[in-house]
Amino acid sequence: MDHIGALPFFTEVLNYKGVIIMSYPSKALSPVLLLDACKITDFRWNQNFVDKQIQLMNTKSGDMLNYRINCIKKDPWSIRKSDIYKCMNKIVGLQINETHTLGNLSITPYYAGHVLGACMFKIEVNGFSVLYTGDFNTVPDKHLGSAKIPSLKPDVLISESTYATYVRPTKKSSELELCNYVHECMHNGGKVLIPVFAIGRAQELSIILDEYWDKMKINYPIYFACGLAESANKYYRIYSSWINNTCVSTKVKDLFKFSNISPFHSSYLLEDRPMVLFATPGMINTGLSFRVFKAWAPHPKNLIVIPGYCVQGTIGNKLIMGEKQIKLDEHTTINIACRIIYLSFSAHADSYGIQQTIKHILPKSLVFVHGEKIGMQKLSKYIHNQYNINSICPTLGKKHEFSFCKYNIQYIYIHNEIFKVIQKKLQEKKQEMIGLKKKSNSLCKNMKIFKNKYSNLLDNDTTENILITFVGYLFYLTYRQKPYLFIFSKKSLIKYLKNLHIPFNSVNNDDSVTYDKNNISTTMPKIGKRKFKEISEKNDEEDMVANHSITYNKMLNDSIAYDNTSISNNCKNDNNISITHELQLGTYDLHKKKKYVYK
Repeated sequence: MDHIGALPFFTEVLNYKGVIIMSYPSKALSPVLLLDACKITDFRWNQNFVDKQIQLMNTKSGDMLNYRINCIKKDPWSIRKSDIYKCMNKIVGLQINETHTLGNLSITPYYAGHVLGACMFKIEVNGFSVLYTGDFNTVPDKHLGSAKIPSLKPDVLISESTYATYVRPTKKSSELELCNYVHECMHNGGKVLIPVFAIGRAQELSIILDEYWDKMKINYPIYFACGLAESANKYYRIYSSWINNTCVSTKVKDLFKFSNISPFHSSYLLEDRPMVLFATPGMINTGLSFRVFKAWAPHPKNLIVIPGYCVQGTIGNKLIMGEKQIKLDEHTTINIACRIIYLSFSAHADSYGIQQTIKHILPKSLVFVHGEKIGMQKLSKYIHNQYNINSICPTLGKKHEFSFCKYNIQYIYIHNEIFKVIQKKLQEKKQEMIGLKKKSNSLCKNMKIFKNKYSNLLDNDTTENILITFVGYLFYLTYRQKPYLFIFSKKSLIKYLKNLHIPFNSVNNDDSVTYDKNNISTTMPKIGKRKFKEISEKNDEEDMVANHSITYNKMLNDSIAYDNTSISNNCKNDNNISITHELQLGTYDLHKKKKYVYK
């Protein structure tokens, strides 16, 4: 509901006319949640109306005469069932990794874990990409897997940061603690309240306790008072492909059919017998969990297990912080005598999971949302210092501009002549290092002096960098709006520029070379008069051997655009194609871990 609660208001009141993109499980669950919320809102309004009527009946007749029925109006933010149905008709469902195109805009969802249907969305337009994580989880649990996303390297990553500075214990230890605490309380004759949300934690904790009850042959009753969660379980069965199959026993036919869990009736609330109760909502701010909390909290035998994150100001958060008195209103205060246990079964990634996700995705800039201010700022500063990523924590309504190069250069292409020089110098450097090692073994007495003298070379054995110097000329062009850098020798660069028919003027201390496009001989072949297919067939491909982080690569089918705007395999009808048959290049991947450094 914290994601879709205002959706019908957005479409039917604010008149949003566009399409709504959802995963198929979210599309199925959304009307269930929204209709339930609509029913609760209607009930509360009707109850307030009745209370107002009773209050007026007990007042003076003069006040009664001044009272008009129209003075009580329904909450303008609330929605009707008809609004929900109209809103749902605008939804487009997507499969995981399926791309939906709207003009020049593409939208792709990726599996996020968290709850059934949760997705990360990548949005790309004109080569600029943004990845929005939403809520995600990096640790698989009993019923859902962890987030699965490739290293997309987006221009901007918008990430949740619920647990920005918190590292959770392992799942196994949390599960064992939960079972032990609950079993101990049952054995001592107490009652256990586990406040949960209807989707996600309700299913996860039900599976854990149901399996434990089976293994330990326990007869104490477990009650499930989440009518909405029971409806959600149906969709978990339907969308079984989203379930984490590695954690499911092959003997279990239906993961969400619990043999030890029964429905809860309100008459059980004041009964004096051991029981476990799952009740919504998870933060004990209203609903059945709030009613049960008021009845069970004053008794020392009882136990309340808080299984996830609670927003500041809610009763759940106050219990986690250790408050022993909860003031409900001016006249009501609850004394907390029962035991309070906080166990993190939250479906959000913790600080370590967020950092690993950022390291895997490799964004150029990072925006933290969905977290507490201090924690977000600490994590943002750490990410900036650790990974050198531009990171911000925006405030509501504030505009941010990113100071980063839109298209980072990922490869440098090195001409074959220069690469041969690099290889030769690299072999010489290696031989020099081998010789120094042999020499160091024979100079044990003067080792300290020797190490000081040759420390810069000996240290290369333990570090990752070997420095090689060479001379080259840089040439820059763009391909599909992304920059590429090429390093040539002087001779090969002049030849290459002539093949492109580009005028140039190269001057140094020894000589000067001038090439004017207007003086091109009439005997030279005209540009672009041959089809691209014919050109590609005539080009001879050469297999080149990779060496460490440098690999050879044919230069984009040997075709370069004359206007320096694109290099395309789809240029059959392009009249501005020029050919370079003898250009042989090495590729240096800047994003891979450097084995050698070339200057």
